[in-house]
Amino acid sequence: MINRITLFTVLAAAALIMAGCEQGGKEQAPDLNFSGEGASLLSSGISADAAGGDWNIAFTSATDWSVSFSETKALSSWLVVTPPAGTGGQVDAVITVLPNTTTGSRSAQLSFVSGTITKTISISQGGRSTVAIKSVVLNETSVDFYPGETFQLVASVLPSNADGSLAVEWSSSNNGVVTVTDGLLTAVGEGSATVTAAAGSVKATCSVTVLHKAVPVTGVSLDRTELTLETGATAQLTATVTPAGADDSTPVWTSSDPSVATVSETGLVTAKAVGTATITVTAGGKSASCTVTVTTSYVAVESITLSATALDLKVGAEAQLTATVNPSNATENTLVWESSDPKVASVSGGLVKANAAGSATIKVSAGGKSATCTVTVSHNGNGGENLDDSISVNPW
Repeated sequence: MINRITLFTVLAAAALIMAGCEQGGKEQAPDLNFSGEGASLLSSGISADAAGGDWNIAFTSATDWSVSFSETKALSSWLVVTPPAGTGGQVDAVITVLPNTTTGSRSAQLSFVSGTITKTISISQGGRSTVAIKSVVLNETSVDFYPGETFQLVASVLPSNADGSLAVEWSSSNNGVVTVTDGLLTAVGEGSATVTAAAGSVKATCSVTVLHKAVPVTGVSLDRTELTLETGATAQLTATVTPAGADDSTPVWTSSDPSVATVSETGLVTAKAVGTATITVTAGGKSASCTVTVTTSYVAVESITLSATALDLKVGAEAQLTATVNPSNATENTLVWESSDPKVASVSGGLVKANAAGSATIKVSAGGKSATCTVTVSHNGNGGENLDDSISVNPW
């Protein structure tokens, strides 16, 4: 038992002597000594995905130590080391790789520095997967409005973090019906159209209907409110509907007593029998009327006779012609007088006046019939001959 103890003591002493000799003949241990996972990371580095993560690292430093990065923005943008610096001794540090919100990859060199010793870890991180636009959603899929009105369409591109341009392009299938600017619809004319919102190749549509805007009739008027006709006669009534372009603006004509007076679909009134009737025109719920009085039957002029068919007058003389309308009860019995040459003979109310030598025809008309009288005017023989008349001189 004593021999074993003695032997152990001798061996231990020998080991201490050898260790002291070895330490005296070689360099001291490195200032940074990584162990466990830390030693593995020094050789393999950190490869992180877009989500990032935490990596624990243990090392021993104989002196003060600190951390540096090859990428100047790495520390603030996507890499964190806790703690970032310290004094000598056993250290448990955490390397944090923050999530990568872009689709691009990134990398950096992370170095632990202690005195003249530097230990470097390579760190790389992949970018996130590309997020495609899945849909475009409109606040309305159908819009009905009237000409001149507007409506705001709002488009949402989903998901909101999709890659690529999220700008929406708008278009209308018929600008004559509806126009669109940044989603603002403007109704132009009646009809239907499709408005499309597109983000890339993804689209959404809205069906647009521009409705007819009713224009009510505000009034109807007639060019005459009273009318007197003889049986068999006709007269045209004209209706005005306001405003122009109103709906239901087609006039509808009616007579209160068609046996007295009828009216056509265009407003032509025909007198049928003696009496009174009211002609009414209606459009869009508004109306106007004309009172029609029908008197005795229309009597046509058969002939006109004159008190003389020929007259011989001296210059300056006058003669009265009398016209008789046959029959005497003819409707249109107003006489119209005229002369073929008023310079020779003029006429007014049947009174003929001789103005100059020559011949003229006096005509009287009524109801489409007429009668004539030939008037011959000669010099009066008292030296007052018309100087405009030609004078024949016989040289013999």
